Amino acid sequence: MIQDRGFLLSYIRYGDHDAILHLFSKTQGYQSLFLKGLYSPKNKKKALLQPLVELVYNENKRNSGLPTISTLQLGRKGVEWDIKNNAVVFFMAEFLNFILKKESNLLETYPEIESFLDQLQQGNYASHIQFLVKFTETLGIKPLLEKEELLNPEKGISEKIQTHHLFDIRTTRLWGNILEKGYGVALNNEERRIMMDSLMVYYDLHIPEFKIPQSLEVLQQLWT
Repeated sequence: MIQDRGFLLSYIRYGDHDAILHLFSKTQGYQSLFLKGLYSPKNKKKALLQPLVELVYNENKRNSGLPTISTLQLGRKGVEWDIKNNAVVFFMAEFLNFILKKESNLLETYPEIESFLDQLQQGNYASHIQFLVKFTETLGIKPLLEKEELLNPEKGISEKIQTHHLFDIRTTRLWGNILEKGYGVALNNEERRIMMDSLMVYYDLHIPEFKIPQSLEVLQQLWT
Protein backbone atom coordinates (compact mmCIF):
# COMPACT_ATOMS: atom_id res chain seq x y z
CA MET A 1 0.00 0.00 0.00
CA ILE A 2 1.31 3.44 -0.96
CA GLN A 3 0.27 6.68 0.76
CA ASP A 4 0.55 9.75 -1.40
CA ARG A 5 -1.02 13.14 -1.99
CA GLY A 6 -1.99 14.72 -5.24
CA PHE A 7 -3.86 17.51 -6.99
CA LEU A 8 -7.05 16.41 -8.71
CA LEU A 9 -7.01 17.31 -12.41
CA SER A 10 -10.15 15.53 -13.62
CA TYR A 11 -12.35 12.50 -13.03
CA ILE A 12 -14.86 10.47 -15.00
CA ARG A 13 -17.64 8.13 -14.00
CA TYR A 14 -17.01 4.44 -14.56
CA GLY A 15 -20.05 2.17 -14.46
CA ASP A 16 -22.89 2.90 -12.06
CA HIS A 17 -20.99 3.80 -8.91
CA ASP A 18 -17.24 3.95 -9.58
CA ALA A 19 -14.87 6.59 -10.98
CA ILE A 20 -11.43 7.03 -12.52
CA LEU A 21 -9.46 9.94 -11.05
CA HIS A 22 -6.61 11.72 -12.82
CA LEU A 23 -4.23 13.28 -10.29
CA PHE A 24 -0.77 14.76 -10.25
CA SER A 25 0.83 13.12 -7.25
CA LYS A 26 3.71 14.42 -5.17
CA THR A 27 5.91 11.33 -5.59
CA GLN A 28 4.77 9.68 -8.83
CA GLY A 29 3.60 12.45 -11.12
CA TYR A 30 0.55 11.97 -13.33
CA GLN A 31 -1.64 9.13 -12.06
CA SER A 32 -4.88 7.49 -13.18
CA LEU A 33 -6.51 5.75 -10.22
CA PHE A 34 -9.67 3.73 -9.70
CA LEU A 35 -12.06 4.83 -6.94
CA LYS A 36 -14.77 2.35 -6.05
CA GLY A 37 -18.25 3.39 -4.96
CA LEU A 38 -17.86 7.16 -5.44
CA TYR A 39 -21.37 7.49 -6.92
CA SER A 40 -23.09 5.16 -4.48
CA PRO A 41 -25.98 6.87 -2.60
CA LYS A 42 -24.25 6.90 0.80
CA ASN A 43 -20.80 8.01 -0.36
CA LYS A 44 -19.95 11.57 0.71
CA LYS A 45 -16.49 11.69 -0.88
CA LYS A 46 -17.77 13.22 -4.14
CA ALA A 47 -18.00 16.58 -2.40
CA LEU A 48 -14.19 16.55 -2.07
CA LEU A 49 -13.61 16.26 -5.79
CA GLN A 50 -13.05 19.83 -6.90
CA PRO A 51 -10.52 20.97 -9.53
CA LEU A 52 -6.99 21.20 -8.11
CA VAL A 53 -8.09 20.16 -4.63
CA GLU A 54 -5.24 18.39 -2.85
CA LEU A 55 -6.14 14.87 -1.75
CA VAL A 56 -4.37 12.41 0.55
CA TYR A 57 -4.95 8.80 -0.42
CA ASN A 58 -3.79 5.23 0.03
CA GLU A 59 -3.14 3.39 -3.20
CA ASN A 60 -3.38 -0.38 -3.62
CA LYS A 61 -1.58 -1.90 -6.58
CA ARG A 62 -3.75 -4.29 -8.58
CA ASN A 63 -2.54 -7.31 -10.49
CA SER A 64 -4.13 -5.83 -13.60
CA GLY A 65 -5.84 -2.60 -14.51
CA LEU A 66 -5.56 0.69 -12.66
CA PRO A 67 -4.35 1.02 -9.06
CA THR A 68 -7.21 1.44 -6.59
CA ILE A 69 -7.68 4.17 -4.00
CA SER A 70 -8.56 2.54 -0.69
CA THR A 71 -8.83 5.68 1.48
CA LEU A 72 -9.32 9.29 0.48
CA GLN A 73 -9.34 12.56 2.40
CA LEU A 74 -8.74 16.26 1.92
CA GLY A 75 -5.08 17.32 1.95
CA ARG A 76 -4.65 21.04 2.43
CA LYS A 77 -7.45 23.07 3.95
CA GLY A 78 -10.35 23.55 1.58
CA VAL A 79 -10.88 27.00 0.10
CA GLU A 80 -14.14 28.78 -0.64
CA TRP A 81 -13.59 30.31 -4.08
CA ASP A 82 -15.69 33.04 -5.65
CA ILE A 83 -16.94 32.67 -9.22
CA LYS A 84 -13.86 34.30 -10.78
CA ASN A 85 -11.37 32.21 -8.85
CA ASN A 86 -13.41 29.10 -9.63
CA ALA A 87 -13.05 29.91 -13.32
CA VAL A 88 -9.27 30.23 -12.89
CA VAL A 89 -9.06 26.89 -11.07
CA PHE A 90 -11.17 25.08 -13.68
CA PHE A 91 -9.00 26.50 -16.45
CA MET A 92 -5.75 25.56 -14.72
CA ALA A 93 -6.95 22.03 -13.96
CA GLU A 94 -7.87 21.53 -17.61
CA PHE A 95 -4.58 22.99 -18.81
CA LEU A 96 -2.47 20.92 -16.40
CA ASN A 97 -4.39 17.73 -17.14
CA PHE A 98 -3.40 18.00 -20.79
CA ILE A 99 0.22 19.04 -20.21
CA LEU A 100 1.08 16.74 -17.31
CA LYS A 101 -0.43 13.71 -19.00
CA LYS A 102 2.32 14.13 -21.59
CA GLU A 103 5.01 15.26 -19.13
CA SER A 104 4.20 12.96 -16.22
CA ASN A 105 7.67 13.00 -14.59
CA LEU A 106 7.82 16.73 -13.83
CA LEU A 107 7.70 16.29 -10.05
CA GLU A 108 8.99 19.84 -9.52
CA THR A 109 5.58 20.98 -10.75
CA TYR A 110 3.96 19.95 -7.46
CA PRO A 111 5.33 22.83 -5.34
CA GLU A 112 4.70 25.16 -8.28
CA ILE A 113 0.99 24.29 -8.17
CA GLU A 114 1.04 24.83 -4.40
CA SER A 115 2.53 28.30 -4.88
CA PHE A 116 -0.04 29.19 -7.55
CA LEU A 117 -2.94 28.16 -5.28
CA ASP A 118 -1.46 30.09 -2.34
CA GLN A 119 -1.20 33.20 -4.52
CA LEU A 120 -4.76 32.84 -5.78
CA GLN A 121 -6.06 32.35 -2.24
CA GLN A 122 -4.25 35.52 -1.17
CA GLY A 123 -6.07 37.54 -3.84
CA ASN A 124 -3.46 37.55 -6.61
CA TYR A 125 -5.83 37.56 -9.57
CA ALA A 126 -2.97 37.32 -12.08
CA SER A 127 -1.45 34.19 -10.51
CA HIS A 128 -2.56 31.89 -13.35
CA ILE A 129 -0.85 34.15 -15.90
CA GLN A 130 2.33 34.29 -13.86
CA PHE A 131 2.29 30.51 -13.39
CA LEU A 132 1.91 29.90 -17.12
CA VAL A 133 4.83 32.19 -17.97
CA LYS A 134 7.08 30.65 -15.33
CA PHE A 135 5.99 27.14 -16.32
CA THR A 136 7.66 27.55 -19.71
CA GLU A 137 10.99 27.15 -17.91
CA THR A 138 9.87 23.90 -16.26
CA LEU A 139 8.83 22.57 -19.67
CA GLY A 140 12.09 23.64 -21.30
CA ILE A 141 10.42 26.14 -23.66
CA LYS A 142 11.29 29.35 -21.83
CA PRO A 143 11.82 32.24 -24.28
CA LEU A 144 15.22 33.90 -24.36
CA LEU A 145 14.68 37.62 -23.91
CA GLU A 146 17.92 39.54 -24.04
CA LYS A 147 18.73 42.75 -25.89
CA GLU A 148 15.94 43.05 -28.42
CA GLU A 149 12.45 44.34 -27.65
CA LEU A 150 10.11 42.00 -29.55
CA LEU A 151 9.51 38.35 -28.75
CA ASN A 152 9.34 36.03 -31.72
CA PRO A 153 6.94 33.38 -30.35
CA GLU A 154 7.84 30.73 -32.90
CA LYS A 155 11.61 30.93 -32.32
CA GLY A 156 11.33 31.73 -28.61
CA ILE A 157 13.83 34.58 -28.87
CA SER A 158 13.66 38.37 -29.02
CA GLU A 159 14.29 40.20 -32.28
CA LYS A 160 14.20 43.71 -33.71
CA ILE A 161 11.20 43.09 -35.97
CA GLN A 162 7.70 42.22 -34.78
CA THR A 163 6.73 38.79 -36.15
CA HIS A 164 3.29 38.33 -34.53
CA HIS A 165 0.59 40.92 -33.91
CA LEU A 166 0.14 39.87 -30.27
CA PHE A 167 3.81 40.15 -29.41
CA ASP A 168 4.50 43.88 -29.45
CA ILE A 169 6.90 45.79 -27.20
CA ARG A 170 4.38 46.00 -24.35
CA THR A 171 3.63 42.27 -24.33
CA THR A 172 7.30 41.36 -24.63
CA ARG A 173 8.13 43.53 -21.63
CA LEU A 174 5.35 41.89 -19.60
CA TRP A 175 6.79 38.48 -20.45
CA GLY A 176 10.25 39.64 -19.42
CA ASN A 177 9.03 41.16 -16.14
CA ILE A 178 7.17 38.01 -15.13
CA LEU A 179 10.09 35.75 -16.06
CA GLU A 180 12.28 37.90 -13.83
CA LYS A 181 9.95 38.74 -10.93
CA GLY A 182 7.29 36.00 -11.06
CA TYR A 183 4.33 36.63 -8.78
CA GLY A 184 5.62 40.10 -7.94
CA VAL A 185 4.29 41.57 -11.21
CA ALA A 186 0.86 43.18 -10.99
CA LEU A 187 -1.41 42.98 -14.06
CA ASN A 188 -4.63 44.84 -14.78
CA ASN A 189 -7.59 43.31 -16.62
CA GLU A 190 -6.41 44.38 -20.06
CA GLU A 191 -2.90 43.05 -19.42
CA ARG A 192 -4.31 39.74 -18.21
CA ARG A 193 -6.29 39.38 -21.42
CA ILE A 194 -3.33 40.30 -23.62
CA MET A 195 -1.01 37.96 -21.77
CA MET A 196 -3.45 35.04 -21.88
CA ASP A 197 -3.91 35.42 -25.63
CA SER A 198 -0.14 35.51 -26.16
CA LEU A 199 0.39 32.51 -23.85
CA MET A 200 -2.04 30.35 -25.78
CA VAL A 201 -0.23 31.23 -29.01
CA TYR A 202 3.14 30.46 -27.44
CA TYR A 203 2.07 27.10 -26.00
CA ASP A 204 0.39 26.15 -29.27
CA LEU A 205 3.67 26.77 -31.09
CA HIS A 206 5.84 24.83 -28.64
CA ILE A 207 3.69 21.98 -27.27
CA PRO A 208 2.79 19.26 -29.81
CA GLU A 209 -0.97 18.83 -30.33
CA PHE A 210 -1.69 21.53 -27.76
CA LYS A 211 -5.40 22.14 -27.21
CA ILE A 212 -6.65 25.44 -25.84
CA PRO A 213 -8.76 24.61 -22.76
CA GLN A 214 -12.48 24.91 -23.39
CA SER A 215 -12.83 26.72 -20.06
CA LEU A 216 -10.75 29.63 -21.37
CA GLU A 217 -13.77 31.32 -22.94
CA VAL A 218 -15.60 31.48 -19.60
CA LEU A 219 -12.45 32.70 -17.87
CA GLN A 220 -11.91 35.51 -20.37
CA GLN A 221 -15.54 36.63 -20.16
CA LEU A 222 -15.38 36.90 -16.37
CA TRP A 223 -12.15 38.86 -16.41
CA THR A 224 -13.12 41.49 -19.00
